[in-house]
Amino acid sequence: MVGLLLVAARTEVRAATRTATNLSRLLEGGFLGLLLFGGSRLAGIGKNAGRAIREFKEETSALRSSASPSEPPATPGQPASPVTPESGTDKS
Repeated sequence: MVGLLLVAARTEVRAATRTATNLSRLLEGGFLGLLLFGGSRLAGIGKNAGRAIREFKEETSALRSSASPSEPPATPGQPASPVTPESGTDKS
C-alpha cells in the first residue's frame, strides 16, 4: 500500500516537472521571437495568422452549408459521347 502511494506521488511530481519544463520552453521561444522580430512585427505576424484562421473557418463552414444533407448524393453520369468499340477493320 505504501509502495503504491509512493508511485502515485512520483507520477504527480513528474507531471508537474514536465508541465514546468513545457512552460519554460514556451516562454523561452516567445522571448527569442520577441528578440528576433521585435514587438510590432510579432504583433503583425499574430494578426495575419488570426486572419488566415478566421478565413479558413469561414470557407469550411460555407462548404459544409452548401453540401446540405437534403440533397441526394451525386451519382456519376453517362459519358458525354457514347463509347463504341472499334471493329478493327477499315471499310473505306
